[in-house]
Amino acid sequence: MDIYRTTIEAIGPYALDFLETDVLITFYPQAPDGLKEYCLILTPTELVTDIQVGDCLLLGETRYPVTVVGPVASENLRNLGHISLRFDGAITTPWAGSIHLAGDKPQAATVGEMLAIEREA
Repeated sequence: MDIYRTTIEAIGPYALDFLETDVLITFYPQAPDGLKEYCLILTPTELVTDIQVGDCLLLGETRYPVTVVGPVASENLRNLGHISLRFDGAITTPWAGSIHLAGDKPQAATVGEMLAIEREA
């Protein structure tokens, strides 16, 4: 079951540089201009319910199990489209707005690519 499904509208010129530290940052188009250049800009959509450990993030065709969710990550995604995706498999987080994911980090992201969060029914 989808709890969130959107597409990448734009990619800031420095957004993919963060993959060197296993991170991607997302925001909706209303992100402050100073931040847009560091983010994947997402088409606004509804987050049906809060994200939980065990959900799966899809980036294009690749699935990443959620290993930990920061305490404000769902709220930030819902209101701002803002989350930090950390591809490190951590099971605890010091970052309140982060979602940690298992699996190899993506090598890239592309405009028009799907980003979704699914939960088994």
